[in-house]
Amino acid sequence: MGTFKKCARVSIILFCLFTMLTSGMNVCEIFTLNSNPSMIQTVNAAPLSATPAPSNAEPARELQACPPEVINGVITQGSPNYAFVTGTQQDRIFRNSVESSCGPAKPFPGFTDQGITFKYDAFTFENPLFQQICITIITTAGSPNQIFTAAYRGSFNPNDVQQNYLGDAGNSDKTRSFSFIVPGRADFVIVQSRVNNAGNPTSLAYSFRVMGLPGCDFCPPSSIGGTIGTGSTAYPATIDTQTGRLFRNAVASTCDAPKPVPSVEDAATQFTYDAYTFLNNSISSRCITVTTTAGGANQLLTAAYLDRFNSFDVQENYLADAGNSDQSRTISFTVPGRRSFVIVVSRVNNAANPTSLAYNFSVSGLPTCECTAILSKPDESFAANGGTGSVMVGMPAGCSWTVDTFNSPFITITSGASGTGNGTVNFSVAPHTGANRRIATLAIAGQTFRIFQGIPFNDVPLSNPFHNFIGKLSARNVTTGCGTSIYCPGQVVTREQMAAFIVRSLGVPNPPFPQQQRFNDVPQSNSFYAFIEQMAVRQITLGCSTSPPLYCPVDTVTRGQMAAFIIRALHPPGYVPPTPASQRFVDVPPSNPFYAYIEEMAVRGVTLGCSTNPPLYCPDSTVTREQMAAFLVRAFNL
Repeated sequence: MGTFKKCARVSIILFCLFTMLTSGMNVCEIFTLNSNPSMIQTVNAAPLSATPAPSNAEPARELQACPPEVINGVITQGSPNYAFVTGTQQDRIFRNSVESSCGPAKPFPGFTDQGITFKYDAFTFENPLFQQICITIITTAGSPNQIFTAAYRGSFNPNDVQQNYLGDAGNSDKTRSFSFIVPGRADFVIVQSRVNNAGNPTSLAYSFRVMGLPGCDFCPPSSIGGTIGTGSTAYPATIDTQTGRLFRNAVASTCDAPKPVPSVEDAATQFTYDAYTFLNNSISSRCITVTTTAGGANQLLTAAYLDRFNSFDVQENYLADAGNSDQSRTISFTVPGRRSFVIVVSRVNNAANPTSLAYNFSVSGLPTCECTAILSKPDESFAANGGTGSVMVGMPAGCSWTVDTFNSPFITITSGASGTGNGTVNFSVAPHTGANRRIATLAIAGQTFRIFQGIPFNDVPLSNPFHNFIGKLSARNVTTGCGTSIYCPGQVVTREQMAAFIVRSLGVPNPPFPQQQRFNDVPQSNSFYAFIEQMAVRQITLGCSTSPPLYCPVDTVTRGQMAAFIIRALHPPGYVPPTPASQRFVDVPPSNPFYAYIEEMAVRGVTLGCSTNPPLYCPDSTVTREQMAAFLVRAFNL
């Protein structure tokens, strides 16, 4: 029986953006995260001290260890090897036979059996990185058509199975897989639920694997052996029949010369297949090589698909195939970063007495199975006073690595200059007195890590609770201040200033100059002209009037408006946040036009409001430049 070779996990300690802010109605923008894996609710508000943090270092977020490579359980009993919550949910998700993927997001498929309750087990995991990741779940049930698997962001609401939906398996086959995107620093919940309430179910047992957690991936066996219609004991397979088969044109796919999709033969015939799902969790495309050896010639065909295999359309999502059914054949193909792929081994005829339906195949090129490092974050920002920082290195056991600072004059590696396997690089950043921000680029285990440091402002002393936020804003070139060496922290933000703040936070310091004026009150002579145009192009704003078209550039920005600006900036054009299931802030009722935007700000940990007791947001209060710095740094991970 094949075994998984587990790549040891990085003991990643992420740093949640945090400051000890002064108490008061318009200043309390504080948050803390609860990462207890046994808790489904993941955001926990707590009153914090008004004392500013003593250094640039951010408080560590406690992370759970890697989950077991296989989590076993029984509905209502949970799992003996991983923390869980069990309960009863209202309604269930409609099984539309479409697995979600890390490509185009799957829309929520709708409800079924509304008004009926179903038992479930829920398991919480976390993405410890600052960037989004692709997660693949492979579930094997004790019996088909008994259990359904779905994923949720942050928390699972058993009274609303649509809330926080991320993806689902599409069906209740005995083995099924699906993938979904998890945003940076977000928790996600895997829910295994019943699909019927039969008194004597065949089996309510299940096992599942979580693939894609940084530093927790499992390399597949070096050789996966199986038999068509039975699958493999070394790696989970989906076993079913497909309609038609690919034409064997004697051309094997390669990464250098992608092969066009072959035509379909025997279009009305059913062929048995075994399908295996893998994940490229790298941010970069990978060339994957699959070598298959069959028990007999002219019996089996090997093909590859992106994200999912549609057994009713063998051309959909096609990546590659062997071109023949020789006893031994090799294919290679390119898989985009953070996407899953499916290897399908299928019969090519329905002979009653086949020579052999056995096979053996290997998969090479997976990033976590080679000496490829994963860093816990790509960069870190510091205020002018400097400080200390760290970055975690995830590397397979036995792989050595080093750190090169390229003789940066203000960066000192204090520990972890080299290592083998997982490790931590600790560094210090010297104080900065110059008039321009500075950047250091480090090579850590072959990956690039950048350190940004802002400039000092005479009107922002270390005692200012927003000092580090303002410094980080300067480090990312979002602001150079309001004058020579001053930031004007207490000044109220205007709509034109907000445009520059947001567009620069999106990584566009010098947007293109538009040739045509959009708003009557924003002429080309306005120094924020190009930034305001970018806000309109990205549909972050429609202005303050459509007839005539106006932007009201010198009007002040309220906290309600600010929420809408930031949330729209974080999403593609046209995004409308979902309506919250319940009201969070006493002063933000559902009738407030910014109701859903403010809720998403809270869910993302960008704000807990302006008061915790009672819970208030102060939507009509204006935003100062120092408060704006805190919002932007948290929202855009600056």
